[in-house]
Amino acid sequence: MLTVFWDQLQKLRKAIKNERHGMLTKSVHLLQDNALVHNSHVAQMEAWFCGYEILPQPPYSPDLTPSDFHLFTTMKLFLRGTLFPDDEMLVSEVKSWLLTEPADFYS
Repeated sequence: MLTVFWDQLQKLRKAIKNERHGMLTKSVHLLQDNALVHNSHVAQMEAWFCGYEILPQPPYSPDLTPSDFHLFTTMKLFLRGTLFPDDEMLVSEVKSWLLTEPADFYS
């Protein structure tokens, strides 16, 4: 099972390297679910060896669930097809989009 995970990590690294030219000099953040294979010490060491920073799984919050269906879907449509040269540009664009939405959008 871990060899499959290792192969997937290697394919992911290669895909990122091909798609995001020169961006692997920064760390890649990996958000996984709480599957046993993801939480095993061996899998975490393999991810670290590949240069991934594993983000902790956030706790479930029923207060945040509705935003997944409203806010993020709309934001994804807004950002679709746009390529950003770096993370700062993406953050700036998302912030400006959030400011342009009318107040009733958030209710």
